[in-house]
Amino acid sequence: MKKIAALFIFLPLAAHSQHSYATLRGFDFNYSKYDPSIGAEFSLGGLFDKAGLGVGIAVIKIPNASEPYVPIFAEFTYFGASNKVSPYLNVQGGYGIYQNDFVKGGPYFHPNIGVAFPAKKLTKIILSAGYVSSDFSLKEYGRTGTLPLSSAISGFSLSIGAKF
Repeated sequence: MKKIAALFIFLPLAAHSQHSYATLRGFDFNYSKYDPSIGAEFSLGGLFDKAGLGVGIAVIKIPNASEPYVPIFAEFTYFGASNKVSPYLNVQGGYGIYQNDFVKGGPYFHPNIGVAFPAKKLTKIILSAGYVSSDFSLKEYGRTGTLPLSSAISGFSLSIGAKF
């Protein structure tokens, strides 16, 4: 809980920025050595000219997993010009939560780049591609006790979303 609260320290930045923003992205198809996963994310932040700092949360459904993977992150975003088609850059870093009796969460990193298309006033449609890196640890219980294993769900992602 302390990690979640620490990330939201960034929210006061939005109050001192020129504008605040909210993004909603979904249809995240992470192609990795596992089956593709689908996710959605929401972030809030403050814009300083064309770039912004914010915080967000994502929910990723991993095939054959009983619980969703929930990354909580801080992000840097570059939106480009507000009334033109422009480059889009987003870098997220944080902690992914996947908690059950056998699995524990770990570091989360998701850089992506794409194109932002103007829609209505101060709104953009975002198409992006990136790389998701999320680590977690597993515990295997057997006759010999607990054996920690390290694993990761990493892969390329394609996203579509909107900035408000």
